[in-house]
Amino acid sequence: SHLMGEMVHGAMAEHPECLLICPAMIKGSHLEDSFADYPKRCFDVGISEEHALTLSGALSINGFHPIVSIYSTFLQRAYDELLHDCARLGADVSLLIDRAGLVGGDGSTHMGIYDEAFLKSIPHVTLTMPSTLAEAKALLAISLEKGHGVFAIRYPHQLLNTLESVPELRLPYGKWRFLSPVEKGKPSIIAVGPEGLSLMQRLQSAGFQGGLINPLFLNPLDE
Repeated sequence: SHLMGEMVHGAMAEHPECLLICPAMIKGSHLEDSFADYPKRCFDVGISEEHALTLSGALSINGFHPIVSIYSTFLQRAYDELLHDCARLGADVSLLIDRAGLVGGDGSTHMGIYDEAFLKSIPHVTLTMPSTLAEAKALLAISLEKGHGVFAIRYPHQLLNTLESVPELRLPYGKWRFLSPVEKGKPSIIAVGPEGLSLMQRLQSAGFQGGLINPLFLNPLDE
């Protein structure tokens, strides 16, 4: 989503300690403005996802805050570096996972269907998925705080809204959002991301009586 690119640009403007790292997908992830306005703080490492994550871990433990923008399907190439050079070190890294889920016309090589499973297996990785741009903006803000380690935000190619219409939202770390209360004896639906939100809205319109839960934080789970 180009609006995520705009959010990254805003973060770069607000946080001088942030550095942006991207493996050859500047245009695809709409990062052109950041690279144009902050050339000394932006790095395109080419088709070298492994280097992107090792570089980000090294930068983080030296006082910078890396924002790594990477397609879901290409992140698997850097599994070892993410685990060994970032998560194991407790490095604070904002990991923006573009093209999460099914991607339609981008083709079978770009289907982002594996990141959730392997990221949940790595200690010290926070894994999130917003259902709206407001949630995405709030999660990005949390990811820039110190002490969260690798903070991953997975998002589909399209997140609807325009940035101008995005309300300010404050989200507590690790907490799920309850669209309607969970009640004993009634069913509850847990649905992830924009498609999940669409499902829950349709259920509400159809008169569904039960809990509707948006699990923003997929790891760690909200106990």
